[in-house]
Amino acid sequence: MDTEFVIGGPGNGGGVEFRDLNAYLSLFYWNGTSWVPYPITYSFGISTGEYAVNVYVLPIGPSTAELVVGHNNYQKLGG
Repeated sequence: MDTEFVIGGPGNGGGVEFRDLNAYLSLFYWNGTSWVPYPITYSFGISTGEYAVNVYVLPIGPSTAELVVGHNNYQKLGG
């Protein structure tokens, strides 16, 4: 299963640079009986041409992260 939650530019390989950002994101899936966090998550995606600059990802729980302004940090978050 490959699912990505992308914060990026408007399309066509475009990017965006953040000067102000405070967001909470969670990625869960329905397993047939309940919503569960993805078993393995990363702070980046590879199936898109769009990108974001100046986004620091803070893991705060299973498949949940806080995004703030800072140097991009590409990492495995869970699993």
